[in-house]
Amino acid sequence: MTASESALEAVPWNRLIRDIHNGQVLPVIGPGLVTIQQNGQTTQFADWVAHQLAKRLDIPAAPDMTLNRAACAHLVNRGKRIQIYEEVREIVEENDNLPIPQGLIDLASIRDFDLFISSTFDGFLGKALKRARPGYRTDDRGAAAFHPNRPIDLPTPLPSTFLYHVLGSYDTYPDFAVWEEDYMEFICGLLESHKDNLKNLFKELRNRSLLLIGAPFGDWIVRFFLRVAKQERLSDRRGATDDYLADQPLLLGDPMIFYFDKVVGSPHIIQTSPVEFVQTLRRKWSEKYEAFSTQSLLESIPDDMERGAVFISYSHDDLEMAATLAAGLKAAGIPVWLDVRRLQAGGDWEQALKRAVKSRSALFLSLISKATDSNADRFVHKERLWAAEVHVPGEIFYIPVVIDETELGVMGPEIFKPIHRHRLPGGIVTSDFARLLQKYMTQYHEEGEVRDV
Repeated sequence: MTASESALEAVPWNRLIRDIHNGQVLPVIGPGLVTIQQNGQTTQFADWVAHQLAKRLDIPAAPDMTLNRAACAHLVNRGKRIQIYEEVREIVEENDNLPIPQGLIDLASIRDFDLFISSTFDGFLGKALKRARPGYRTDDRGAAAFHPNRPIDLPTPLPSTFLYHVLGSYDTYPDFAVWEEDYMEFICGLLESHKDNLKNLFKELRNRSLLLIGAPFGDWIVRFFLRVAKQERLSDRRGATDDYLADQPLLLGDPMIFYFDKVVGSPHIIQTSPVEFVQTLRRKWSEKYEAFSTQSLLESIPDDMERGAVFISYSHDDLEMAATLAAGLKAAGIPVWLDVRRLQAGGDWEQALKRAVKSRSALFLSLISKATDSNADRFVHKERLWAAEVHVPGEIFYIPVVIDETELGVMGPEIFKPIHRHRLPGGIVTSDFARLLQKYMTQYHEEGEVRDV
């Protein structure tokens, strides 16, 4: 067993996952979870930015270049401090198309988390939340980012999903932390802020277990942050609310590990990759709490379909598989709708369904099975005819999905016969299919249509 596997095995998973489900855990995201792929290697985004910054500031780039070293070297060369933030912001904006780190997608998919505290200045977590949680919108006015001179509190009541940048965000330029002096200023700002200005934030930090994923700062700053967050001497916290810190041993450092693990006894140190930790956390949480029963999913579907959702057309015999597919797409951040009033047939109901297909759907998923191919009089065929009436050559709207061993699906409008059939046995959504629909939905929201290119 590797050291990482041993560290993961020692995590009190049952207690941690139960506390997450009960809303008692607050994730604090550090740079160790924000990674990109570079030359086949996984690199922390902050370290990649550090090398880009060094190039822009004409600083010799050492292999172990960090943002703090780049900033210090620039200031030693009598550079202007404001230029550091200008260049970092431009680097982030110019590389806005980088893939969302999988670790953040995994974290955002744990829907029992309602509040996220980010200690990084990038916008990746906001993008991950958009993908994993239908309806989530990032804040574009800086209302969800702290700055020492602008102590903005959490809203009341707290939304179902909220992201707070405790060290500022690149889009609140120049109010974000890049190097150690910035960290000191921000944390001192938290300490000096009048409690009434940040009472909601401090209430959450103090009363919930903190789950630090990727040490947000260096050794002394981690201790300082926890002291400010908990508002009491750390060595007095033995037996108090459980906190956790997951990161690579090399990045944590022996002094920090010794202090928390032996002297203070909190937070619980998990010496492993933050990405691997979150992957395991999501899997274990999903096994216990994510499984959708058909009934619970159907109860969450509104009577009226929101404009721009994905319409799922299915036979009543395939309800279980349709629910499975809907749950998989919802978990990928795709808004879906399926008819759950099928037994309440009537003129008004049928017209509402027709309107949903023809004027409110972004995409039409036609589930193909033995049941749909067994009888031409099934209602799904009427829905397919409505879809055919609004089909536009050169655009993607109708997406056939085979959910059992049926070969191709022989029934349906002739216009749809040449279209490629996707196979999702049992309605289980694959990552490739989820990414495809995410791409289609992005294009739909940006352009109002999905072109077949």
